[in-house]
Amino acid sequence: MSFFDDDEMVFVLFGILIGLFFLVGVPVMAVVAYRRSGEYGQRLASLQARIGVLEEQLRQQMLPQTVPAPATSTPISIAAAAKPIDVPEDADAALPAEMPAVGISGESQAPQQDAAVANAAASSELVAQKPARSEALSLELLFGARGFVWIGGLSIALAGAFFVKYSLDQGLLSPLLRIALALLFGLVLLVAGEWMRGRSRSIAQSLIAAGFADLFASLFAAHAIYDLIPAALDFILLGAVTAGGILAALRHGPFVGLVGMAGGFLTPALVSSNEPHPTALFVFLFLILVGAMLLWRRRRWWYVAALGLAGSLLWVWLTVQLNWIETDNTRLGEIELPVFILAISALLIWTFDGRLAVWGRTGPGAAPLTQIERLIDIAGNLLAALMFAVWLANGGYSLFDWMFLIGLMVVHLFAARRYPSRELIGFGMAALVLATLAVMPLQTRFFAGAVPAERSGDVIGLMIALGVLLIAGGYGVSFGTIRPARWSGLSVLASAALFAIAYVDFRHRELLLSWPLISILLAGLHLIFAERLFNRRGSDLPYRASFALHCLAVIGFIAAAIPLQVGAGWVAVIWALMLPPVIWIGDRLQEIWLRRVAWVATPGILIALLLSGFPVSDRPILNWLLYGVGIPFLCFVASGWLLRRPVGQPATASPMATLSTAEDRGLLLLVDLTASFLGFLLISLEVRQFFHGAQLVAADFSLTEVATLAILWLAAAHVIIRIALQRDEAKLIWAALLLCLLAAAAVLFGPLLFLNPLFNEIDIGTTPIFNRALYAYLAPAVGCLVLAHNFERAGSAVGTGDSDLAATIRISKPALGAVAIVTGFVGVSILNRQFFTGPIVAWPSGLFITDLKSDGELYGYSLAWLGYGAVLILLAITTDSRPLRHAAAGVILLAILKVFLIDAAGLTGLYRVASFLGLGLCLIVLGYLYQRFVLVRRA
Repeated sequence: MSFFDDDEMVFVLFGILIGLFFLVGVPVMAVVAYRRSGEYGQRLASLQARIGVLEEQLRQQMLPQTVPAPATSTPISIAAAAKPIDVPEDADAALPAEMPAVGISGESQAPQQDAAVANAAASSELVAQKPARSEALSLELLFGARGFVWIGGLSIALAGAFFVKYSLDQGLLSPLLRIALALLFGLVLLVAGEWMRGRSRSIAQSLIAAGFADLFASLFAAHAIYDLIPAALDFILLGAVTAGGILAALRHGPFVGLVGMAGGFLTPALVSSNEPHPTALFVFLFLILVGAMLLWRRRRWWYVAALGLAGSLLWVWLTVQLNWIETDNTRLGEIELPVFILAISALLIWTFDGRLAVWGRTGPGAAPLTQIERLIDIAGNLLAALMFAVWLANGGYSLFDWMFLIGLMVVHLFAARRYPSRELIGFGMAALVLATLAVMPLQTRFFAGAVPAERSGDVIGLMIALGVLLIAGGYGVSFGTIRPARWSGLSVLASAALFAIAYVDFRHRELLLSWPLISILLAGLHLIFAERLFNRRGSDLPYRASFALHCLAVIGFIAAAIPLQVGAGWVAVIWALMLPPVIWIGDRLQEIWLRRVAWVATPGILIALLLSGFPVSDRPILNWLLYGVGIPFLCFVASGWLLRRPVGQPATASPMATLSTAEDRGLLLLVDLTASFLGFLLISLEVRQFFHGAQLVAADFSLTEVATLAILWLAAAHVIIRIALQRDEAKLIWAALLLCLLAAAAVLFGPLLFLNPLFNEIDIGTTPIFNRALYAYLAPAVGCLVLAHNFERAGSAVGTGDSDLAATIRISKPALGAVAIVTGFVGVSILNRQFFTGPIVAWPSGLFITDLKSDGELYGYSLAWLGYGAVLILLAITTDSRPLRHAAAGVILLAILKVFLIDAAGLTGLYRVASFLGLGLCLIVLGYLYQRFVLVRRA
């Protein structure tokens, strides 16, 4: 039988097989050859070391003797120390099996000694040359002689299948004669292979492999195509061929098994029939897979097991993708494919972990599985289950397919309970089943054209069945296991997943029980589990983690019940309230891993907070933000405080100077950064709500609002730096740097650019000096200067311990100083213009800078800039800041240029006199300050 009638598919499959041979087979054989050559190299190196020791002994004996040697001495035989050299069969030269004996006595034997040394040197040279020659011969043998022979054997096997296909297409021979000739051809190949075994092992392997592939194809066609023999007899004959192939592979090598399996997997595609026979196909494939797994158990040929599993799964995938609907609205392989996948899973369990040694060495005393063998096991089982999940979806999620999928999960979970090494596969299967249930729609079609069927009842029934199996089963199975926490984790996670799936599917429907009540019932169930665990195994250390997990489930479902009752705005609040108790429980139970809940809870709380919609009212300060964001902020602060306490110690214990592991420090950093973010969010949103009420999300920003945000962010950065320096936690400085970056960006894009009153008609107030401009410019400028000074202290504290942080601080200090100087300069200029123009200081379009109301305004800029420079000088002297002195000098220089270039021409009368007089007096005072404080201090 075949699923393909197009002849091109034959060549496609042939190309795939050839590609797999070169991509998988050739590298595998190269690795085997390399490992063999490595073993030979180690043996030769050991022999060379022994020869070196003997050479040193000879050299010592050749030295002049100061003490007369005895008349007679026992000869030292080098041959007794030397061992036979094990070299490959394909080497073109071999070392002598034994070194000649050299007798050493008290008499002079220089010629003998010279001969011995020459012999040892020659042997050393031969040993040194051997690995390269052996490696060259191995590569030449692999790609020249053996590679062509193996491809030739594969071609012969395909020729037999093509002959059957050609005779069928042309009608040349009767069906019985075709099968008889094909069987005879296979037997001839087997006899020829045995005859060639003593002459060329590679050719013998090729012929034997081709013979078994031909026998597989012939017997398959005899039943599936021509119906010449009954299914029972065909099954027995195919089993006999499989057993013969296994014995032949053990006798001739793994290539016989590889080519035989490759030919067997190609047979259903090469030999076509009008009517498909899925039963014959999957029985045929299973026998090939059984042979591959038996070979692995006997010889640990992992590539044979991998090829057998890959070929079987390839046919499963083709059947799933075909999804052939019969005339009676049933699918091709409706029963056979699920049974085949169950059989594959059972076979893999027995192969890799089964203790029943039917024929093999896998057992309590066997070598543990290698990484690639375990990978084959895991990938094979999960891929087979994933293909069956796709099969279930293509079939409209029928209950019959669900029964097999759940049965497959139960098989793997029982195997995981029996063999702990299979827990990953078992839990992966449970996750796959839950994911399949999650994507199952409530209305499905069983096949194309059918009327959609309501599946709500089926979904509820599946949820109940999975709940009993996973929730109760995980709890029950945890008793007596090596790692009970994993099975308790399965119970907890399954209950959470089923509750989430049910809520997503049925949240808009009326149910017998409300969602908060369902959540409380699940919390009560886990409370019962926790109580039973504590009473029965409370004193056993491995069960403390299980107890803690069920306690965590109780807290989680209670936390879910409250938001479901009161609304989405409380989700983040309730979840955050659960975080400190969880950390405290883990601390008291000395279960460190409970702290790791914060890795999952933190992003969950933040996502719930962002999805809450921020249901604020118009009331300032006392609104939802105060508890919706403020309570999570306090919870993370409390969690950080608890994480700093030593595990198992009371709350009154002294804080830890450093946490125990890098993971603990990373977790504490996550909690602290989240607390900082929530504090930042609370401050920012409260400011937005204060200015815009309930429309805080959609409203535009104002000048005063942006200035307020920048001031508060700078203040928060200042507090974080102080905390980081007190606690010696330099990582927190990153949060302060981020806040400074946000504040600087707010000042740059707000008061300096897009919300600048000089470019926009913004009312800054009628009061001179004390107006919005003073608040929006000078206050952020002062904040930036204070932060720059704090970063200087922080940089000194960090030192070279964190090079990235120190470099960032060095860059941030001058950037903050520059923002402060520019913002203050623009601010004093706006204050001067407001004194003469009133609340609107914007320059009219086309009159940029040149729109001056009077000579007083022009003169006022000189006074304002000189005064600003003087203030900067005083600050520089107070803080001994060289950059600040340079900035002050720059501002004063700008004022000097204005006086000489603009005031001299633009001002008249007393304004011109006052401008130059004021400039002169200011410069004299500033010069005195430099001489009195700066120069004396430097001296």
